Amino acid sequence: LVGRFNKRWARQMTVKRVREQNVDGSMKTILAYARGTVESLNSAIAKNADVYGKLQATDADDTNAQAFHLLAITLEKLGHLHKALVTYEKAYALDPNDPDLVLNLGLTAWNTGSTSAAERLFRMYIETRPDKPEGYNNLASVCLAQGRFKRAIQLYQQVLERCRERGPRANGLQSVTLLNLAMAYKSQGQFERAAELCQESLRLLEESAGRETMASVGHYNALATMARGQGR
Repeated sequence: LVGRFNKRWARQMTVKRVREQNVDGSMKTILAYARGTVESLNSAIAKNADVYGKLQATDADDTNAQAFHLLAITLEKLGHLHKALVTYEKAYALDPNDPDLVLNLGLTAWNTGSTSAAERLFRMYIETRPDKPEGYNNLASVCLAQGRFKRAIQLYQQVLERCRERGPRANGLQSVTLLNLAMAYKSQGQFERAAELCQESLRLLEESAGRETMASVGHYNALATMARGQGR
């Protein structure tokens, strides 16, 4: 996709960034960032001791795909998307059959403007994990952004089918999908259908978070407006 991988720079940059925040600058802390569990650092280390060891191995081992995958996640969480993309590519070159890596690489490609690569990777993920809603959701978002509304609607409907199979634990993704689906219908001039979907999205969000919490969510008012039929 892009550029040349600079392993030494990537590791030095992440350690420097962590140290600047006055926390432990070891790779244990960086792993916690990668897992999104800085608040429970000891727990993250205990649960991922083997992975932590592999992450350390990037100093001496250029063939460990999982280690580079974790390093890419860390770079992405620290906001360095292009460096994360190059690092994901390094991991992918080592292990092109890891579906989670394919999905993460696709997301980062999408977030850095590599639309065609992102679409290809999301399609690859769907082929290997047809039961997971995430691949359909991401591919639908690409189609929606490109104005391919009919295809986006088809894909979002597939997301909803898989979310319903998961039950209440998928309410968050289901709510967002309903909102995106409403946007697709609205773009085609189907305002009543869009309003119905927005109402359903609001219902799920309020069930999960409560109306008081929802009042602070950025898109709440836009949803409510469309649900009342004023978003035309």
